[in-house]
Amino acid sequence: MADVIPGAIDVAFKKAHTASLFRLDTDEIGKVMRPDGMAYTLQFTNGGLIGFGGGVVIYDNTAHVIGAVGVSGATPSIDNQIALSAAGRK
Repeated sequence: MADVIPGAIDVAFKKAHTASLFRLDTDEIGKVMRPDGMAYTLQFTNGGLIGFGGGVVIYDNTAHVIGAVGVSGATPSIDNQIALSAAGRK
């Protein structure tokens, strides 16, 4: 962790927070946060939300959301792959 970018820690937390609040992966909720989306400016609510890859929900064996994981520090695509793996979804 010595080489971690300090801002990435907050982004990872906010990715997990966003996914858990909406029970959606951040890349999915991000689609409605875009300027042409139906919930543009949503990212400014709840203390700041993240709308790009790296936050994913965690499901139990009955498909109920039980939490979320957030990963940050690489590209959103790579962060998302790591988060999916951590959540047992890949």
